[in-house]
Amino acid sequence: MDFQEIKKLIKKVGGIEKVMDFPVPKNFPEFKKIYSEGGNFDEESIILHFTESDIYIKVSGFYSSFSGQHWRENFYQVTPQQKTITIYI
Repeated sequence: MDFQEIKKLIKKVGGIEKVMDFPVPKNFPEFKKIYSEGGNFDEESIILHFTESDIYIKVSGFYSSFSGQHWRENFYQVTPQQKTITIYI
């Protein structure tokens, strides 16, 4: 399954909000949430790894304690890359 097929399937089940709900929709490909940043009245993003097809998708949104999590539907495919940094102590 490629990125476009996963994207169509996400729309078919009702959007990324339905995918992030538990339980995950029936017959949906297995994925793991591997990275998360932000939250609490702030922008938030997560990376989902669809393990069978080795596809990584970045999803953005925000969290509000008043109304909960809101994911945007403009997610996109990303690839893991290593980055070397130098720090001075």
